[in-house]
Amino acid sequence: MYNEQVNHSDLNIHNILLDEQYNVWIIYFYKCYQQSANVWKKNNIDRLFRSFNKAHLKWTIKWKEIDFEALKISYMNL
Repeated sequence: MYNEQVNHSDLNIHNILLDEQYNVWIIYFYKCYQQSANVWKKNNIDRLFRSFNKAHLKWTIKWKEIDFEALKISYMNL
């Protein structure tokens, strides 16, 4: 998605699903659009981080900030 410069401007924990085989599905693309450059990517990953943090506090999901670091590193290297 990000290699194709698709900006999912509403990327949050509620828009990411896992199936029984742990395949990841990103949903709700109604606010998405193609955007050049890479500046917007940091905003997306920061928004997703805040969403995980908020869900962790609200619902005590099993999540640690260190787990997010691997995602963030791979994401920022795209």
